[in-house]
Amino acid sequence: MSKLVLSLLFILAACAPRPGLPPPPDPAFQSPGAGWLPGAETRESVFFLGTEGALRYGGIVRVWMMQNRTYAGGRGLRGEKSLRYRAEFDCRARLTRTMQTSAFAEANATGRALLLDAPAVSAWQPLPPDSIGVRNAVVACGWIGGSGLRE
Repeated sequence: MSKLVLSLLFILAACAPRPGLPPPPDPAFQSPGAGWLPGAETRESVFFLGTEGALRYGGIVRVWMMQNRTYAGGRGLRGEKSLRYRAEFDCRARLTRTMQTSAFAEANATGRALLLDAPAVSAWQPLPPDSIGVRNAVVACGWIGGSGLRE
């Protein structure tokens, strides 16, 4: 009987969280892989900008973006954990618009597709100072666009 109790105590001790060890990483904060640059980060979302397939014409940069939800529950209106969309930034006029949107059940545009490549061409919108949009535009215009955009 004492061997059984000691064995159970040993198992419980082995399974208990160890102080000083970090929790497992949240996939929402991990880069989707090569070809993605970190963009803006808020309490609710982490953004990544894709460098592969990015286009630049004049002062306009077209780039794939990924948004991972990070808040508790971390799901949007469709139940999505992540969004992938094609965005354009006018680096000279400080404008942005969305061209195409997809929603996915898991982080980094993985899992079941809840909405796939829906056309979402929006009108050009100004980039408000100190916004998520301007932080992503700084990355897109600076790395891909070359000339840069300052916050």
